[in-house]
Amino acid sequence: MTGPAGDSPADSGPAGSGSSRGGPARTSPAGLPAGSRVRMWEVRAAPGRLEDLVRWVLAQQPAAGQVYRSPPGDPDERLVVLDASPEPPQPPPELTACPPHAWWFDRVR
Repeated sequence: MTGPAGDSPADSGPAGSGSSRGGPARTSPAGLPAGSRVRMWEVRAAPGRLEDLVRWVLAQQPAAGQVYRSPPGDPDERLVVLDASPEPPQPPPELTACPPHAWWFDRVR
């Protein structure tokens, strides 16, 4: 998956391994401690398929990921996952209007 800034799975990579409930500390691709860097994964739903896409993403994403959807009635039906780690697989094409994008953000405070 390639984001607008040219990020690809090869250079963005997973946020690390382990969990916040013990085990090895997670690190970001830049080697920052967990919580310092977060991936935002975003996808636009095919017309009328936002609820189906929400169900699909929830089935793919660990409970720690924060999943947001555009408000009901918004014609720009989008789904966003923060801390998408691991990054969800490519969704079924019939659920999306275009391929998903992912960006890394560093926490400011």
